[in-house]
Amino acid sequence: MTINLELLRLVSERFSELGLPRELFENSSFNLLVDLNRVVLKYPAPGVRSEVHETPTGALTRVYVEPGACLEEPVFLCFGATKSAEVQTTEGEIIVGEGADIKFVVYGAMAEGVKLLHRNRLKITVEEGARFEFLDFHYTGEETFVELDTKTNVRVRDGAYFKSLFKHVRGRAGKLRVSIEAEVGAGATAVLETKLMGKKDDTLYVEDLVHLNGEGARAVSKSRVVALDSAKAEFVGK
Repeated sequence: MTINLELLRLVSERFSELGLPRELFENSSFNLLVDLNRVVLKYPAPGVRSEVHETPTGALTRVYVEPGACLEEPVFLCFGATKSAEVQTTEGEIIVGEGADIKFVVYGAMAEGVKLLHRNRLKITVEEGARFEFLDFHYTGEETFVELDTKTNVRVRDGAYFKSLFKHVRGRAGKLRVSIEAEVGAGATAVLETKLMGKKDDTLYVEDLVHLNGEGARAVSKSRVVALDSAKAEFVGK
């Protein structure tokens, strides 16, 4: 277990102001918590092995869920920023072993007034017969402005199930580009869902690309994107 108590108190205060559940911090529920490029908290979950490396501008993570691992409680992750920076980059890989059943709840939190460019690249492999839910919730301040560029590549092996949800919960969305591409094997299912609301001069772009590569492969793509004021929104699905 890794914990930076002084930084944890700061992160808890700044992120709770955005609306993140305070009990997540009080109960030390996070399995991984990163502020810019600093690991604040790292706590292993049963059946889950992870590597986390701080980089000059963010963090590099690799997570492996052991075959057959079934967790009733979600794995909680948080990547955020308590202060402005030129850029924050996060790169990761998640491999969910055969027959595993697990849910990740991920929080993106950018404190009030923060301004930065955030780039995220993620690779996910859901092995045969596994079930994986990846729920990604984003919180920002009303005076926060983030240019978010996130790309996710997913391989859903034969007979597996994958669900992703990207939702901006609170604050300004900023300039946001969300792209996910899924390769779906025989008898497998992929569900891709996005919920966004832009206001003022926010710019929203959502792209869902799905490849059905076997008999009985199925996919559902659902997006609810709302643009208020002078905000602009675009959805591309293939």
